[in-house]
Amino acid sequence: MKTVAALAALVAATGCAASAAAAPRDDPTVSAAPIAAAAPVVSTNAAVMRGHGALAFVSHHELYLLRGSGLRTVDLPGRATKPMWSHDSRWLAVSVSPAPPKSNPYQPEPTSIWLVSAAGKVVRRLAKCGFGTTGSWSPTADRLEVTCDSDKRDAVEVVGTGGAKTHIVSANEVSGAAWSPDGARI
Repeated sequence: MKTVAALAALVAATGCAASAAAAPRDDPTVSAAPIAAAAPVVSTNAAVMRGHGALAFVSHHELYLLRGSGLRTVDLPGRATKPMWSHDSRWLAVSVSPAPPKSNPYQPEPTSIWLVSAAGKVVRRLAKCGFGTTGSWSPTADRLEVTCDSDKRDAVEVVGTGGAKTHIVSANEVSGAAWSPDGARI
């Protein structure tokens, strides 16, 4: 995405420079109008995904799924970050938080983990957390380890795609958890 943004900036700058060079500087009919910022654009090549599953990515806090059939935007109730595929690519977990208030754009907001089907059609909240959320899928099952930061104590839980939760531990300053390679332990 950084390459796309850099290329767009280069094209915009080159186009503006070419326009400025073409106009005579002393012509009173030419005015220097401010250049409006271009709207974010997502361009894709869905054909390369045929036979290869799907690509999940976030751009401007919107979740997109790119499949051989095309690009799909997933409707979520906030700003998306950190998409993670399940072991079998049937499910996608994504962190979602509300936009911060305009008065303080750096204010952290509570985060939730949402479950999205591979087709982008099934969307539901799995876990509601405090101000920081991390997670990782089991390498063998449809279970997600979720580490939630909170005001008092952090918590590690295992959440199944059906919504069943198992509390593992609460502690101060938990920075994450890891699955064993066989998915039997955290």
